[in-house]
Amino acid sequence: MYAHPLTLAVVFPVVVALAVESAGSPADGVDPAAAAVEYDAAFEAAARRGDFKRAVVYQLVDGRTSLTTAAHSVWDVFQTDRAYNVAIAYMPGDTPEARTASNLIDQAESAMAGSPDAPRVLERLAAEYRAAYGAPSPAAGVEH
Repeated sequence: MYAHPLTLAVVFPVVVALAVESAGSPADGVDPAAAAVEYDAAFEAAARRGDFKRAVVYQLVDGRTSLTTAAHSVWDVFQTDRAYNVAIAYMPGDTPEARTASNLIDQAESAMAGSPDAPRVLERLAAEYRAAYGAPSPAAGVEH
């Protein structure tokens, strides 16, 4: 599986920092066993959100959903995820939903690396992005 450099450089350290910050310590009166259960639950929830987002990206690539519908769905699930909000803060777009759409285009581009259908799909996503957000698509190699 491909890990985008943004994931490795920004998201992973933020997730680790948030996990450490929220875990507390025995000196803080935090029960280590309870903290471990809470951490495991948070990790599982993050994994489910990641699975959901990957499924949406593949629906987007396959043309089974529009970019705006996909961005709305993903933002609805991820809007309270602090690590995701930090990651998309660096994406093009004026609103969280536009930045989510940029992130989805980036993920679709990564998922389609080497596919002969990539240029056609990225052109479609670029047109949808322009129509929905009034700005050029963030997709690399796509005429704006």
